[in-house]
Amino acid sequence: MDAGTVKTGYIMNQAYFVYDPSDGLYHRYQYGGIHQGDEGPIAVKNVIFQYCQTGHYATTDYLNINVHTTECGYFMTDGKAIPINWEKDGEFGPTRYYDANHDEVVLNQGKTWVCIIPTRDFAKSEIIGNEDTQ
Repeated sequence: MDAGTVKTGYIMNQAYFVYDPSDGLYHRYQYGGIHQGDEGPIAVKNVIFQYCQTGHYATTDYLNINVHTTECGYFMTDGKAIPINWEKDGEFGPTRYYDANHDEVVLNQGKTWVCIIPTRDFAKSEIIGNEDTQ
């Protein structure tokens, strides 16, 4: 599917990415403007939405993110998105992403930004087609 603008659904910083076909990168925005890093505006080749089960540690406001139970997600690159699922190989092992045929997703060369999104906030995230980009 087309993925010109991808919105994380994060309430606090309202982060989203806009694909720019002129450079083939997703440019990150937050707090109403361009996200500036130490080396200038942040732009990445790949964006992953990784939906994870979450809860709070007992009697705290600290978020407990379950990165070990396989869930769904999306992989965005070159203005397109595909649904994925993911698996983590052990406590300290890598996370691997798989397409609908359970073939491992090969990331395009360049920077990748992984957005961990609580599964309960799935409906708050959006993937908007290229014709609707801002």
